[in-house]
Amino acid sequence: MEDLLLMILSILVIIYKIQKNKEILRKLTNIQLVGVSLAFLLTIILSFSCIYFGGKWIRGYSLHPVLTFISQVIIIIVSMGLGVTALYKVLYKITKGILPKESE
Repeated sequence: MEDLLLMILSILVIIYKIQKNKEILRKLTNIQLVGVSLAFLLTIILSFSCIYFGGKWIRGYSLHPVLTFISQVIIIIVSMGLGVTALYKVLYKITKGILPKESE
């Protein structure tokens, strides 16, 4: 039940963000919109893979639960940081500077 609730909440947040940034999205061509969508999807997939498989790999080598937890938190922070940085650079190139805009 929690998974379904989180999925619905995630979809609602995405719809809200699209509606909020409708004017910016209208400036983009169809090819740019597809590129932006693929960039977001690829970033999510790569970040998830790094977090999931990196966490499993660390768990296999670590004997102490506290060290495992700290290592997993570090993997999450690094994966998300690298993913967001790469996404910003790709979006800037795809949209010729229209995206990314600073969040409000």
